[in-house]
Amino acid sequence: MLAAMHASRNGRVVAMASRDGARAREMLRPYPGARALDSYDALLEDPQVEAIYNPLPNSLHREWTLRAIAAGKHVLCEKPIALNAGEAEEMAAAAARAGKQLMEAFMYRFHPAMREFVERIREPLHVQATFAFPLKDTNDIRMQAPLGGGALLDVGSYCVSVTRWILGEPVEVAARRDVMSRPRPFTSYRDPHDPYQLMVESFGDSILQGKPVELPIGESIANMRVLDRIRGASAPGSEGPRARGRGPRRR
Repeated sequence: MLAAMHASRNGRVVAMASRDGARAREMLRPYPGARALDSYDALLEDPQVEAIYNPLPNSLHREWTLRAIAAGKHVLCEKPIALNAGEAEEMAAAAARAGKQLMEAFMYRFHPAMREFVERIREPLHVQATFAFPLKDTNDIRMQAPLGGGALLDVGSYCVSVTRWILGEPVEVAARRDVMSRPRPFTSYRDPHDPYQLMVESFGDSILQGKPVELPIGESIANMRVLDRIRGASAPGSEGPRARGRGPRRR
């Protein structure tokens, strides 16, 4: 994200807050003028900072997004925006009261290929979404339940988001817990478009031009509601209904 912010046409990296000052200074070396701060509070109190990117563990998204909004900052919050729909609604209400922009960092929504792909689908019938990444460290915070980690929120949020983008809101939700294994890892590659930079620039345009963000916070709340339903349907002892039909398609 630092590289995307630095490359954006309408923003610049002013400062980064970290508990590890030496590490922060090392990460900021490619960005002349950017300052390393030793606390999150110092970042929120900095008058040069107009907007913040919240990349903290999922369990801290609500707290520090609310604190940033209260400090007068716009917030681009990493996905999932919260632990549940209730938290997302609280964050949205706070941003609305303060007149600040709040957007969930679903970068894939800003890739031109994805936008054209969804636009070209006339009558969608079925979506099968998979998201995988190499987990080299089993202590990775993205997998720690107390920090809001786990497959459902960390990567399942993408699968739910893209499915809703194409098919619309679910009529019913069913879920199952399982452990999948594959003999060969999934592979990917980078292309000429950087969706992170496109997302940052879109968010910057909304701030500078006072226009609504391209990924409305209501969309994020709706996504959290579906994730909440999946969590409930996959709980031990639950017999969730099988999904049938689809709701209104979201554009």
